[in-house]
Amino acid sequence: MRFAVTHADNAVELILKEISRYKGIRIIDKRGQSIGYYDCISKLQNKGVSIPEIPDIDLLHTERNSIYHLGSQPDKHRAEWLTFDVALSFIKRICKEELGYDITTFSKTFDRLALLNAEILARRKAIVEKYLSEAVWAYDNHMDNECVISSYAGIEAYLGNAIPVDIRSNVHMMQKLVEDNLITQETLNNFMKLREVRNRVAHSVSNATHKEAELALSTFKEILYGINSMLM
Repeated sequence: MRFAVTHADNAVELILKEISRYKGIRIIDKRGQSIGYYDCISKLQNKGVSIPEIPDIDLLHTERNSIYHLGSQPDKHRAEWLTFDVALSFIKRICKEELGYDITTFSKTFDRLALLNAEILARRKAIVEKYLSEAVWAYDNHMDNECVISSYAGIEAYLGNAIPVDIRSNVHMMQKLVEDNLITQETLNNFMKLREVRNRVAHSVSNATHKEAELALSTFKEILYGINSMLM
């Protein structure tokens, strides 16, 4: 797992430097040393290169540094996410957009990647469905706090895998869905109400009402079945 992550990070950095060279950026300084990772990103952005994956490739680079300097050991799931979802997805996109090169043409690795992505999506779908099942059971048994918590957690789990990487808060995610006509403004309003109830229940001794639990469950279902995404 350590080698998988460090090699993935090396690949990302080398691709960034190759694109920098392609854009006319000097990647070797006067001392004969190669420019660093963050300097490379900054120079590319100054050239107008869009890198919305920065939050995730930063996590990859941080993990690499922890492995290299502190001897940390990422688990299988984290290494899998960093290697495939972060590094490989980024390299595929930026090579095609900035270099006009489709890297899937030279390697059978992507046959394995397709199978792995299907496995990951199935696992994510199971997690969301588990939250939905728990929310329905809690509602039917008048366990209103649990229904609210499970509904909100299920929405978080679903949104976390359905929305582009450059959007970083649930509220912004929901606003984006309204803009794209994937959900209605009413659903967004209901989500904001649910968010207030969830925070009240989670951070105080206040209990949710059965009506609030009904709102939570219906909002969860509206979002789950209103989004046209890969997950459901």
